[in-house]
Amino acid sequence: MSTVHDAVHGLRLNNNVGDMRDKLTAFQLEVEKGIHDVLDHLGKHVADRRIAGIAETYITGSVSNQDIIFWIYPDGAALQVGRRHRTFGFPKREPLVDTASEFLDEFMKVVNGPDGSARN
Repeated sequence: MSTVHDAVHGLRLNNNVGDMRDKLTAFQLEVEKGIHDVLDHLGKHVADRRIAGIAETYITGSVSNQDIIFWIYPDGAALQVGRRHRTFGFPKREPLVDTASEFLDEFMKVVNGPDGSARN
């Protein structure tokens, strides 16, 4: 899918962002953009999005009407589908482009597949 490709290969920092977003990395901004691109394509959206963290800033949110939660860290990401939790980029360190691609590929599968079933 081109949205994953576009998000992964466009890792760049958007300089006209607000105060809290200034603390986000290019990786975080682009992975979040990839999430929005995937969801827009499927007619879905992010719910409960927030930026948090003390030692490091991270983005978290969920997919509307699905049991899917995501976290985007400065150099990695995590995805929870129901009770299954999966991390990307740690403990092994791989190039950020590979981490982003792996996360967005899996995100697209679970949002579009039976694992991301609707909440009761």
